[in-house]
Amino acid sequence: MKKRSAVTVLLILFCTMLTGCEMSIFKPISIPTPTPIAVPTPTPTPIPTPTPVPGPPYKISVSVDRQITVVFAKDGNGEFTIPVRVMTCSSGTNTTFSNNYKIINKYEWRSLRGNVYGQYATRYYKMYLFHSVPYARKSKDALLAEEYNKLGTIASRGCIRLTVADAKWIYDNCPMGTKVEVLRSPQWPVEIPAPTPALQLPLEVNWDPTDPDPENPYTHLLIKSR
Repeated sequence: MKKRSAVTVLLILFCTMLTGCEMSIFKPISIPTPTPIAVPTPTPTPIPTPTPVPGPPYKISVSVDRQITVVFAKDGNGEFTIPVRVMTCSSGTNTTFSNNYKIINKYEWRSLRGNVYGQYATRYYKMYLFHSVPYARKSKDALLAEEYNKLGTIASRGCIRLTVADAKWIYDNCPMGTKVEVLRSPQWPVEIPAPTPALQLPLEVNWDPTDPDPENPYTHLLIKSR
């Protein structure tokens, strides 16, 4: 048998030591599993509910069959069910019908077809207006009494005629955007009694007796009619 060199013997011994001994330095190290960190779920920011816009306080409804105009106010539910003003009116031969008109303009005086004028005109659709009975000129003392005496009948060319007091009430109290309906026979939420008929004026009367102007010389006619 050949003698092994000293180097060979040392190598064999070293390998034996490596394979026969526990090599702790090569053992896997146990790394603890990290504890999960609870991430709080973000609370969504509440979206504020928008405050409802009140809108116009009134709705105007015209019954062509009855020749009356009714102004309704809102009830506690926001529905237009409370009548606040009932007015005799005159619609026209060309009155248009819809439940979806709105007030879009106002004029203290407005020229009308037929070379006449109306006081307190409130436009709700194209050329259609609420306005007073016609005047021969733009002057409070130029009322056409024969036209006034037609209130309660179909008399205009399409607009809704009213006394000065009623036309002024709409002009003063119903803002832009107020809903207007003009129908043959609207379905009202409550029974509406007929208003007091308009006065029949002597033809020489040249003021509307309902005009609140302090210079009106005919307001006494209203007192006599009560």
